[in-house]
Amino acid sequence: MQAVDLESAGPVVLVAAHADDETIGAGILMTRLENLTVVHMTDSSPRDLQFARAQGIGTREEYARLRREELHSALAVAGVGPEAIRELGFVDQELCLCLVEAASKLASLFGELQPSVVLTHPYEGGHPDHDAVAFAVQAACSMLARPVHVIEFTSYHAGPGGIETGCFLDGAAQPVMRTILTPGQRRLKQEMLSCFGSQQQMLQIFSLDAECFRPAPLYNFSLPPHEGELNYERFGWGTTGSRWRELAAMAQRRLSVLS
Repeated sequence: MQAVDLESAGPVVLVAAHADDETIGAGILMTRLENLTVVHMTDSSPRDLQFARAQGIGTREEYARLRREELHSALAVAGVGPEAIRELGFVDQELCLCLVEAASKLASLFGELQPSVVLTHPYEGGHPDHDAVAFAVQAACSMLARPVHVIEFTSYHAGPGGIETGCFLDGAAQPVMRTILTPGQRRLKQEMLSCFGSQQQMLQIFSLDAECFRPAPLYNFSLPPHEGELNYERFGWGTTGSRWRELAAMAQRRLSVLS
């Protein structure tokens, strides 16, 4: 791993797609960072109301409010107050439709916060919003006048036997830093995850054993993250990998970055 001491590197900005992504990937790390800002690119509420209705909620706006409340409760357990939380408000599952605006907003926010380190998602085909965040972070950092260390946390992606969590894609060239969590840290992280009441079924697939990080590679977003079907292509959300890459290519041309 690059010689970056995350706990003493200066301002750290964690950029996640949805509420709970930050806790899954870096819940315990967040408790050790003094100068941390947590940024969520979406409001964690898709237009499809099936997720809201499962919680007895009738509107997308009400569901977004519930997800925000869950997030604030979880981050309070980690010692992160509401003043350190930013939400950019894009619609869940639709971030790839707004890549230019997303990257531009992030670049502006990075200019304000002056991070030394950005923590974020890898480009792995797990969720189109995760990949869109990876694109937006890489594009935003390329617009800055000074270098920023971009470090990735694990999310999820397709594997031979189904969804894989807690690890990066096989064959990743970048070295990985793996932190084994103590029993106390596992209890603390479980307390954080328990705050996301609306997501408990999904959260059961994530292990509490460790948190893994690596320096972000320089991605070529014109290529798929891996061969075969991407994880999000299995769910009929209206976004395919080929369509995602078309949108990324258009955004790259408009932004004149990542060439």
